[in-house]
Amino acid sequence: MTYTITSDNYSVTLEYPTSIINTISKNVENIVFNDNTDVQLDRGKNEYSITLNGVETSNADANMQTINNIMDAQETVTITNLPDSNLNKDYQIRDFSFKRESGEISRYSYSLALERLYDEI
Repeated sequence: MTYTITSDNYSVTLEYPTSIINTISKNVENIVFNDNTDVQLDRGKNEYSITLNGVETSNADANMQTINNIMDAQETVTITNLPDSNLNKDYQIRDFSFKRESGEISRYSYSLALERLYDEI
């Protein structure tokens, strides 16, 4: 099983991630009045991101370089074919790290942090 990351200039297909971390943070403001009453204002979501961790063995050198190129160009990416269809959205790459597995020629562990575009939150 694979998933795909596509931008305007690049496309890369990776093996399914070993873990998907979905992070949603909200902006909640607490206002305390002089009479010791308070009210909480929910300002909505201010961050919606996912982190994909995985191991890539097929064409790994080229795939890691392609993701680096997308991140360097700061392009918007579209994720497709993840197991949860709610995660198949448009993102900006926030962080990307990878390392070659010890003793392996083309096997990389990677961590890809993506932030969902604001207008989709």
